[in-house]
Amino acid sequence: MKKKLARALTARIKTLRETAGLSQQEVAARGDLSVSLVAKLEQGKKANPRASTLLALARALGVTPGALLDDLLPAKRQVPEAEKDADES
Repeated sequence: MKKKLARALTARIKTLRETAGLSQQEVAARGDLSVSLVAKLEQGKKANPRASTLLALARALGVTPGALLDDLLPAKRQVPEAEKDADES
């Protein structure tokens, strides 16, 4: 699961950067991050970025932090009340 999340985040970061028409250098400068860190995030070589890094990255890309993370993992299936009641019987 962690590898899937890391790959999805990697793709999301690169897609958002390219959509914004920014280079890695521009993102780094805007977010007060190193170019090396931005490159590692896009290449999947930095699997567990800090929250502060994600916030800076979102700011640099001009998106909300949620835009980086929303829908990266499939939603857990919600069990309808009828199924819950049937299981308890």
